Amino acid sequence: MNKKRAFVWVMSAVLVMFLFSAPAQAQVLDDLFRYYDGSAIADFYIDYHLLFDLLIYILLFVGISQVAFKDRFQGRGGRAVIIAVGLSLSVGMMMFEYYYDWMIGDIAPLGLAVMLAVIAIFIYRLATDIAGMAKTGAGALAFVITYLFARASFPEMNDWIRDEIPLLNALLVIAFVIALVRVIWALWKVAFPGTEEPEAPESRQEQRAEREVRREAQQANRQARQVQRQASREMDLDQELDRLAHSLIEYLNNLPDGPVADEAELNRIDNAVDAISQKINQRQALQRHLERALERLRHWEQELRDQLQHMPEAAARADPVIQRINHELSNADQLINAQKSQVEQYLQALQRIDRFKQMIRTRDAHAVAQTIHDDFLPLIRHLMSLEHQIRLHITKIMEMTAPDRIIRSLQQQGE
Repeated sequence: MNKKRAFVWVMSAVLVMFLFSAPAQAQVLDDLFRYYDGSAIADFYIDYHLLFDLLIYILLFVGISQVAFKDRFQGRGGRAVIIAVGLSLSVGMMMFEYYYDWMIGDIAPLGLAVMLAVIAIFIYRLATDIAGMAKTGAGALAFVITYLFARASFPEMNDWIRDEIPLLNALLVIAFVIALVRVIWALWKVAFPGTEEPEAPESRQEQRAEREVRREAQQANRQARQVQRQASREMDLDQELDRLAHSLIEYLNNLPDGPVADEAELNRIDNAVDAISQKINQRQALQRHLERALERLRHWEQELRDQLQHMPEAAARADPVIQRINHELSNADQLINAQKSQVEQYLQALQRIDRFKQMIRTRDAHAVAQTIHDDFLPLIRHLMSLEHQIRLHITKIMEMTAPDRIIRSLQQQGE
C-alpha cells in the first residue's frame, strides 16, 4: 500500500506541475539552453548527414541481420556474413539518400510521435504494474500526462493544431477533460480503497490476480511460440539435410562402378560431404536452442501455476488446466530427449563423414552411396518424425495457454 500511496502522490504532483506550470516549464528550458545555441547541432547534422545516417544504418541493419541469420550463419565466418549483409544494406541506404536528396532527419514528426507513444506506454505500465490501476484508468492517466507534456514542451505544435485543425484540437480538449475526470477517480480509488463498497476490495484483488494470471499466461504462450519456431527451424534444417543426402546418393549411384579417380568429381563429392557436415553442426546448435527454449517454457508454466495460487478459490479449478499443460510439456520433453539421443548419433555419423572422402577414393562409389543411405537417412526421418510430434504437443500448449482461454476455463469451472 505504501508504494501505491507514493505512486498516487507522485502522479498528482506531476499533474499539478503540468497543469499550472506550462509557461514556467518553457522558461526553465530557456534558462537551461540560454548559453548554448542548439541549432548548431542541427546545422552540423545537415552538413554531414550522410556520415551520421550511415552510422545509424550500420547499427540498425547489422542488428537486424544478426537477429535474422544468427541461427543459419554461426561461428566466425557466420558473423562475417552477418556484418557484410548489414554493411551492404547500410551503404545502399546511404547511396539512396545521396541520389534522392533525403535524410533521416526528414522524418522528425515521426520521431516526435514515437517519443510521445513511448512516454504514454511507460506511464501506462507504471500505473498498472505498481499501482494496480485498471486499464481504463491507466490509459486515461497516460493520455493526460502525455497530452500535457506535449503542450508544455511543444507549444508551437499546439498552436499549429489549434489554428490549422480546430476540430482535432477540440476533440483533444474534450478527451483530455474526460480522461482527467477518470484519472482523478482512479487515483482516489487506489489511494483510498476503503471508500468503495464492502465487496469492492476483494473484487479488485481478484481482478488484479486475474490480470497477473493473464500476464503470466501471455508469457508462457509467447515462450511456447518460441519453442514452436525452434522446432520449425529444426524441421527445415533436417529437410535440407535429407535433400543433400539424397542428392549425394543419387550422384554417387550415377557414377561408374569402382573408385572415383577424376579430381573434379572428387572435389564435387568433397564439397557435398562438407555441406552435410556443416548442416549437422548447425543441427547440434539448434538442438541446444530448443532445449533452452523448453526450459524457459517450463519456468513460465511454473510462474503461471504460482500466480494461480493467489486467486481466491481458484487453485483447485486451475489444477486440471495446469495438469494438462504439464502433461503436454512432459511429452514434449521426452521427445526432445529422444531427439538429443538422435543428434548424438548424428555426431557419431559426422565423425565417419571424413572417412567417406577416403572411401570414395578406394571403394566402389555405389557402396559408399549405400553406406550413406543406411547411416543417415533413417536418422533424418526419425528426427523429422520426432519434430512433427513435438510441434503437435507445443501447439496444444499454445492453445491452452492463450490468456483468454485460461480465464474463460477458470470461470466456467467455477460456475
